[in-house]
Parts: sequence; structure tokens; C-alpha cells
Amino acid sequence: MFVLTGQSNMEGKGLALHLDTYKDDPLIKPTYTTLKKDGKWIVRDDVWITYPTKSGGEKHGALTVGYGTKGEDSIGPEFGFGHTVGEAIDEPLSDVHAPAQYRRHVAQVLTRRALAEAVGRAEGAE
Repeated sequence: MFVLTGQSNMEGKGLALHLDTYKDDPLIKPTYTTLKKDGKWIVRDDVWITYPTKSGGEKHGALTVGYGTKGEDSIGPEFGFGHTVGEAIDEPLSDVHAPAQYRRHVAQVLTRRALAEAVGRAEGAE
């Protein structure tokens, strides 16, 4: 599990369409193919995101475009980080204490709890 934290710079103010500007750059082209296929942004079912919203709820699901604060076409640092980690780590780790599937579930539950507590504390501080 990875937790990205920060202030407004972590909210995702970028627009995914700006990535299209670089798709033919020789340094980026190999990576770009892991982001978009047949004109559509890839949905990574091996990378899960939970994001607290300003309205007090949360967005969560498989990593793709749309977790930024500028609407369904926006991205933040989670997009690049999630894709990079997703490409680097093929399988969730398992050990003698718990299988990977259970650990993935526990990570999601604990992430949601921690984010809900953080949002609650932030709202109480305002």
C-alpha cells in the first residue's frame, strides 16, 4: 500500500489531454502506450485508488483518468505514480501470514478508515 499525502498540490489540477502533446516524443512514447489504448485511457485493475472529496465523500476504484479536482478528465500525481508502480510490481506480495487477496482487501479498508479520519479532523479544524 502506498499513501500519497499533501495539500492542494496533491489534488490533481492537471488535464489528461495535455499528455497527448507528448505522445510522439521518443523518450515518452514507450510509456505512453501503457496509459492509452485505442484512443481511450487505460483503467488499471491492479492499482486501486481512494480519494476523499471536498463534499465529504470519497471516490474509489481502479486507477484511470478522473480522480483530479477539475472533473472527469483531470489527473494528479496519483496517475503517474500509480502507473509507474503498477508497471514495476507484477503481483501483490503474499506471505505466510496472509494471501495477497486478503492483504489487498485489508489495505483498502484501512486506507478508507485513515482517509475518513483525516477528513474528519480537517473539517473539525476549519
